[in-house]
Amino acid sequence: MFLHSFYSAHFYSVVQPYFAIMFLTDLINGYVNGFADDFVRVSGVMLLVVG
Repeated sequence: MFLHSFYSAHFYSVVQPYFAIMFLTDLINGYVNGFADDFVRVSGVMLLVVG
């Protein structure tokens, strides 16, 4: 049980920075390539959800 919790904690500590880097690069790419497109897409989804 202890070993399992140790492995899962290690796995998360390894994976978390990767997700953070992926998220940051997506954010930067969004700003560079088309933040307006993302905004339009998100607002469209919001309109669909609200309406």
